[in-house]
Amino acid sequence: MKKILNLNLNLKQKLSEIKLLMQYAVPVEKLEQATGFVIDLRDDVIGLNLCHHFYSFLPEPNDDYIKNIALVARRKGTFLLLARTGLSAYIYLVSQEKAEFVSSADEKEWSRELLDFFGYRDSAAFSRQLGNSKTLPAYIPSCRDENICPSCRVEHGEFHILGCPLEICPWCDGRLTGCNCRFTQLERDQVTRIKDIEEFSRKLTARGRIPYNKNERLSFPALADDRESAPE
Repeated sequence: MKKILNLNLNLKQKLSEIKLLMQYAVPVEKLEQATGFVIDLRDDVIGLNLCHHFYSFLPEPNDDYIKNIALVARRKGTFLLLARTGLSAYIYLVSQEKAEFVSSADEKEWSRELLDFFGYRDSAAFSRQLGNSKTLPAYIPSCRDENICPSCRVEHGEFHILGCPLEICPWCDGRLTGCNCRFTQLERDQVTRIKDIEEFSRKLTARGRIPYNKNERLSFPALADDRESAPE
């Protein structure tokens, strides 16, 4: 519960900062529309991270605003998003921790690392997808998407990010972060060193990690519906 309260506090602070930045960046006649869009993301760390980065770095004074966000791809808790603005469109990599500006959407050459991570054959294949951007699905805030883990943001069928409170222990079927199996498997009273975590990760993989199942959201309602306690 403490983690959830801290998350909502951080979201409230980030939303306030975005609203302040928007006073500088957004054309006056578009401020109400742009603010409404951001408020709709008030309970979503992914969407707010993108907006915070955009309004912190890109627009000139009273110059531009985010109209909508489209989902390009997602993998292992990282989202590749297209932010459509009043003037252009931009690609971002976004996780719970941060947003990273990639490039304008009309870029022709993309990094090999990005292409490989999301499974694109080459820059041409990725650019073709962006060229048909109207067919890209609208981004659904991750906290409202039942296919997304509400804690670590991996997709249904993917392995949780190690340390996620929703991951199920393959030894006892309890919560991996709450049971004692990590101590039992490592024969230690504490697990604090990096090499201990790495060893446990290897043992966990060998045992057979249990991927995220969207039905798990029902057994963790406090995270499955952050909206009830999210700030306005």
